Amino acid sequence: MTIFEFTKAPPEWLKVAPYRLENTLEPDDNPDNIYLAVGKVTHAWETLEGSLGILYTFLSECPSAAALLSYGSQTSSSGRGQMIRAASNGYSWKNKRPEVEKAVKKLLEYAQRIVASRNIAAHGQVFTKTGNSIVTHVANSSAPSASEFVLCPASYNTSKQGNRLQAKVWFSSAEIIKIEAAIYWLNYEVQFYLSHSLLGDPSPALPLRACMFLSNS
Repeated sequence: MTIFEFTKAPPEWLKVAPYRLENTLEPDDNPDNIYLAVGKVTHAWETLEGSLGILYTFLSECPSAAALLSYGSQTSSSGRGQMIRAASNGYSWKNKRPEVEKAVKKLLEYAQRIVASRNIAAHGQVFTKTGNSIVTHVANSSAPSASEFVLCPASYNTSKQGNRLQAKVWFSSAEIIKIEAAIYWLNYEVQFYLSHSLLGDPSPALPLRACMFLSNS
């Protein structure tokens, strides 16, 4: 049985718990840099979700628009992950199921590691930063003198707030871009696995061809 390996090493911050970047020490001087970086992260995540959806359709041995829409009917990434796991458990093509189960487990494990930081980026707010640890008010037009900006969980997010509503986690645009890079790394690994291992096609363009097939089916 072939042992699944990534083609490229994962980012260092994804190798050790809690699987997120350290708090930034270099805040942004322009909040627009953060807004742009957040948009890039959410775009990258949707790209990864699309690749995982195509993976699901082939694991279910029914590559079609109907299978892809069924995958998308799950509204949470964890629910969609469960669908992929279930499909890998029933995969029967060429007796590859044990190998496929191990590969899918590893791919989804890293998706789960990334999603926590992706969620902070996608659901955070831009704050002004004072000193080394104190995050004050939300950045807006009423704070024209602010010169340091970071992305933090919203103040109502109790699971990610410390004492006195001081955020435990904050990112600058540089850290957010590293999240984007990690998502694209995993997206490549999913596509490479689909085209090279699962289907045995050496062409990295196969996922694109799969998308075209699904859109026309």
